[in-house]
Amino acid sequence: MRLEDILGDELNITVLRWLTAVRGGQSGNQIAQQVQRNQSSIRKALERLVETRVVTRVDIGNSASYALNEALLLTQAVIIPLFQQERKVRTQMAQLLVTAVQGSGIDAAVLYGSAAHGNDFRDIDILVVTASGTVIETVRDEVLQHTGEIEPQIGVPINPIVITQDQLKSTTYRALLDEVIRDGVLLAARNVPAEFARVRRPPMFSTERP
Repeated sequence: MRLEDILGDELNITVLRWLTAVRGGQSGNQIAQQVQRNQSSIRKALERLVETRVVTRVDIGNSASYALNEALLLTQAVIIPLFQQERKVRTQMAQLLVTAVQGSGIDAAVLYGSAAHGNDFRDIDILVVTASGTVIETVRDEVLQHTGEIEPQIGVPINPIVITQDQLKSTTYRALLDEVIRDGVLLAARNVPAEFARVRRPPMFSTERP
């Protein structure tokens, strides 16, 4: 039983991350749906993990249920703590981002793109909205300064886009707005534009599920 065999494949990691979060038996189809990956690929990953004994398989009729083997010392000492710490790091990253976009003149800020909906991201995209063009340069400079300060801690580039509420309504930013509404997570909410009504709100801003 080697860590290379357990963690040496991206889909193995994806499956273990999910099973560590749910801590219960699930079918291969359920797991594939939740992690948004191809069912056959997830089933292959599950079978690889069953061979390492880190994941157990229980056949139920024509289907099977998969779960972490929590009796295994390696699972207790390495696998579960690893993904628990990963979730803590992501929470800390989110808190740093929230702090970076709380300056005066910022009406709202939204995390969007790959960082808003997954663990696999190579940069962080943030849309910052300010009230008017008279303060946009000041806000942009402040946001760039603050995000630049936290980049070394987060470890990936942060790409803030700063626009006004009027610009948000223009056709120039229509595609960006559609992406923000579909995938975004609100980071700052001082004077939220009506266009952001359907953007996900984390617990600090609402009771919706983040």
